[in-house]
Amino acid sequence: MKTVITGIGMISALGDDKDMVWAALEAGKPAARQREALPLNVSLPPAKLRRMNRYAKLCLGASVRALQDTGAEREEDDFSIGTIFSTGYRGITSNLKFCHEVAQGNPDLCSPTEFTRTVPNACVGQTCILLKLKGVSTMLTAGNPIAYSKLLLSRGKAHGILTGSLDEFHDELFSLIENASAGMKAPLYEGAGVVYLTCGENSEPAYCSVEGSGISSLGQYPVLEKLDENAGELIEQALSQCVQDEIPEAVLMCDNGTSFDAAEAETVCRRFPNSIAVSGLKSMLGETLGASFALSICIGALCLKKGRLPKGLSRKEEKISSILVTGLDTAGNYMCMLLKR
Repeated sequence: MKTVITGIGMISALGDDKDMVWAALEAGKPAARQREALPLNVSLPPAKLRRMNRYAKLCLGASVRALQDTGAEREEDDFSIGTIFSTGYRGITSNLKFCHEVAQGNPDLCSPTEFTRTVPNACVGQTCILLKLKGVSTMLTAGNPIAYSKLLLSRGKAHGILTGSLDEFHDELFSLIENASAGMKAPLYEGAGVVYLTCGENSEPAYCSVEGSGISSLGQYPVLEKLDENAGELIEQALSQCVQDEIPEAVLMCDNGTSFDAAEAETVCRRFPNSIAVSGLKSMLGETLGASFALSICIGALCLKKGRLPKGLSRKEEKISSILVTGLDTAGNYMCMLLKR
């Protein structure tokens, strides 16, 4: 049985609605935003959200959108739907706030609510509670939660899984990254990308199938450090794991404005000389750190649903039925995933 994406949810600098994001990509217009938290609308009663920090609301908001996008009805207290997410910097705002409270010398007076928000998987727990999902659940620090979810589905651990990644805005963190970056040109934004994965051939309308995945450790995060001459070999390792026989018609590359771009472009073009090399996404969407690969997967799935690349990412209207999506995580892993219409 194939693993398919039947719903996507995005919170990004280009918008939190798939039609809004697609329109921006068609126009080729970069997000015109200040370096600040994005507008965040979660379609649940405010009383249910009052104890949630922004980190958790990003997870919940993108998850609600992905579930709604499937158009499928589900039972209350669903044990068959899992929740697998990843993050690069976790709930950094709550973590630092709690640490400051401790550092001030009054650990006994620290807010217990703030302490619970420092737990990395608190966002997943609150999402599960509010959406009444009781299937397999975990939170990863970096890595590819979509590939892990695909594995769980193939082993019958769930009927469907909400999976993706998020990282929240934090001004001090973003300033440090910008000052320490290895020449990154893409703007920094927060974001969340979530897909709903399930197994089936024709049971539900799907964006695309997930055909394969690959990962290799670069040893360094290219946003912060320049890589040595072995980068091409490591990229090749991941591509070889992911793509066996079928050559992708397009490759949606990392393209975050660092020196890593050239190494990836050279390797991709050598391995897939007839594929359309797609760059420029992050100049519009921004670099979203731990959320960047999941957001690229959402956009790759959207391209396949439309059957073409958006005009802003291609010189002409290119029709496609398969796309290889690549990305980085904050632990220095290079990841790729092949999607097919």
